[in-house]
Amino acid sequence: MRRGAGGEAPDTLWLAETLDEATLPGEVGEELVLLLHALLLHGGLDEVLLPEVLPFSHARALSGLRQLERRGVVSCADGRWRVAPLGCMSVRRLLEERTYLVDAL
Repeated sequence: MRRGAGGEAPDTLWLAETLDEATLPGEVGEELVLLLHALLLHGGLDEVLLPEVLPFSHARALSGLRQLERRGVVSCADGRWRVAPLGCMSVRRLLEERTYLVDAL
């Protein structure tokens, strides 16, 4: 850590590298949009609840989640799926483009 002129710690921290944002597939169908919207709206979802909040089968939801997980857009821990931190901005942009309501963040 570099010190300021008087030996004090600096007030600003500069990062040498940034992490790449997760990218969505080129073609995002309405099912994936609904899935991502549900994950953001509910702050993540347990796998067993997917068929209760989505208008398609559990198998199709899992297929979409696995596709998004391979791209780093979503992640699963202890059976709970969430939009991954590196996927948040891509997902929010997609939802805004499709005229879904998103918060101000």
